[in-house]
Amino acid sequence: MTRLDAVQIKVTLTGAGAAGAAGLLGLSGPGEPWSVLFCERAGAGLSLYDRGVILRLRQRPAAGGSTVKLRPCRRSRLTGRWLRDQRVRIEEDWSDDRVLAASLDARLRPETIAGVHRGALPLGAAFTADQRAFLADCGELPGPLDELVVLGPVRVRSHGRRVWAGYDVEAAWWFPPGTPPVLELTLRVEVAGAEVVWRGFDARLARAGVTQRRQERTTRLILDGSAGDQDRAAGAL
Repeated sequence: MTRLDAVQIKVTLTGAGAAGAAGLLGLSGPGEPWSVLFCERAGAGLSLYDRGVILRLRQRPAAGGSTVKLRPCRRSRLTGRWLRDQRVRIEEDWSDDRVLAASLDARLRPETIAGVHRGALPLGAAFTADQRAFLADCGELPGPLDELVVLGPVRVRSHGRRVWAGYDVEAAWWFPPGTPPVLELTLRVEVAGAEVVWRGFDARLARAGVTQRRQERTTRLILDGSAGDQDRAAGAL
């Protein structure tokens, strides 16, 4: 069984490139504030991310949740159970490279996220049995969930979706600790015709003077800043 739900085209911008794109899209208001926590192994750099595992908790004003994301995901490990499960998003993420990504979300109560963040609850409380099974079947997690540490929170200002130059774009500012703000632009498009949309959007940004892209994905920039901030705090103790 072959399944691909969509293609996500992502553009990561900082500095003048981010400021220019924000002006083009009219991102003048405060946006919707929310925050994200990431999970990693203590003292091991970004070992989970480097293995293609992204674990995050998000808190929006009206809702919270957790996500298990595998990127890159090996299609050979997506068994029939998960291919049939419509809660699992199976997409290609296109940035400077193109990789298969699969993710499974779960809703969380705000008090659960707060409890995990301050250490009153084990990290495993933030992930459902289905999420843990998905991770075990399709990804790789060295060691128990409860041995991981929480990085963040990282502040986010979401500006939602807007149409610019004929493209439906989702825009969000990320504010990683110790590094400049990051503007992430996302287009979620159908598989058929995705190449045309990607090339056209890239060319349209370039004609508008937005050429200062970051090769790193937004998540990598966020995790680098968050891990470095935790290391500096630990060194000050």
